Amino acid sequence: MKIKNLLLSLSLAGCCLNPAVMAADLLPTANKRSIGDGQPVAQPVKSIGDGGKSIGDTPSLRAPIPAFPAVATRSRTTISDAGIIAPTAFATGTCDSGGACDTGSACDLASACNTCRPSTWFGAESLLWFGQKQEAPPIITTAPMTTVPIAGNPGVTTQFGGEDGIDFGLLPGFRLSGGRYLDACQKIGVGGRIYGILPAQSDYSITSNNGDPSVGLPFFNADPNVLADSAQLIAYHDGNQLQWSGSATVRADMEMYGSDGSLHLLLARSCDHRVDMLAGYTYNNLKSSIDLRTTRVNSFTGDLIPDGTIFRSTDLFETENEFNGAHLGILSSVVRNRMTFNTLAKVSFGNMHQWGQIAGSSEQEFGGTVTPGSGGFFAQPSNIGSFSRNRFAFIPELGINAAYCIRPNVKLSVGYTFMYWSSVALAGEQMSSIVDPTQTVSQPSPTNAIGSYWMQGIDLGTTITF
Repeated sequence: MKIKNLLLSLSLAGCCLNPAVMAADLLPTANKRSIGDGQPVAQPVKSIGDGGKSIGDTPSLRAPIPAFPAVATRSRTTISDAGIIAPTAFATGTCDSGGACDTGSACDLASACNTCRPSTWFGAESLLWFGQKQEAPPIITTAPMTTVPIAGNPGVTTQFGGEDGIDFGLLPGFRLSGGRYLDACQKIGVGGRIYGILPAQSDYSITSNNGDPSVGLPFFNADPNVLADSAQLIAYHDGNQLQWSGSATVRADMEMYGSDGSLHLLLARSCDHRVDMLAGYTYNNLKSSIDLRTTRVNSFTGDLIPDGTIFRSTDLFETENEFNGAHLGILSSVVRNRMTFNTLAKVSFGNMHQWGQIAGSSEQEFGGTVTPGSGGFFAQPSNIGSFSRNRFAFIPELGINAAYCIRPNVKLSVGYTFMYWSSVALAGEQMSSIVDPTQTVSQPSPTNAIGSYWMQGIDLGTTITF
């Protein structure tokens, strides 16, 4: 019985001691404290007569634990114009094309814009272009002696007009351009161009005094009594006698000039390329004309015309196409060391004012007496006059250009340009080969023809920036 009471007492004592032991384990000892636990607080142990002082009032000999420095936080900066503000670089005295400072692999500072980037440019180019062949009916034909020079017949050659059209060959011209950026970082600029093709011509002239070769003006005879292909004889020998002798001269002229002004708006830019949108105004003028003059002398004995009678005629067809409108385009440049590659895609749209005039005159001379006639040959009273109309038109332009920097601010360039007119009136298209020389019927009639036209070619130029 006593043994049972002893075991029960020991069990109760163990239960009372366990919470105290557990609490002691939870308190960090001096050897087990960790960073951030702070200074241990000594619990005051008071004794009788201490006068309120405790052991914890004794100054601590332990050096204070230094606080860890605050962890730096990195702020994120948002660049509102990342395509324009370039990484850090140092401005130098030379610049690459396209507005990038010559800093090796880095881009230029925005703050160095005024120091390094050229803000003004001026260019001059020589144009070596070719144009579309102008459509026109056969105007002058030739054939061997004794062969009537009717277009399409065997042995007959069309010397001007016809299926081959009117070819003006090489069209030399010029183009001047210039502009300036309006702000230091070159986001906005203005530019303009003046360009033109020097007056070009294509002509043909022939004189036949003995009828060899035969020379004629081919046409379809609309006289109700004929209604067949025919030719106005300028020179002809039938093998027995000379019927007609004379000369024919035809000349076609072409001229083009224009100008435009653009606002340059930066779309994108990096170290080695730049893209701008162009918006502005375009003026363009395209002129053409055909002038035909003939002189023929009648030598045919037996007809109703006195031998030696001289007939002269003049035909004039001329047109002008004046364009006024707006344009939109994209201009881009890519820089590779000393080379710069430029591309231009632009379309102008607006009003094309088309004007044309047809005039003709003739005269007959015999024995010193000159008798005027009405009309020429292709220009008869039935179609003589003028016209004027307005049409909506567009003029696309494509250009590529490669420039080489020979000095920090001077480049030599070679390029290609293509231009297209969607609606134009050209002189050759106003001519009709359906003619009634007697004017019994009203032929030829005005064609009022509208067509398209293109030019393309090589550009050689120089650009100066400053």
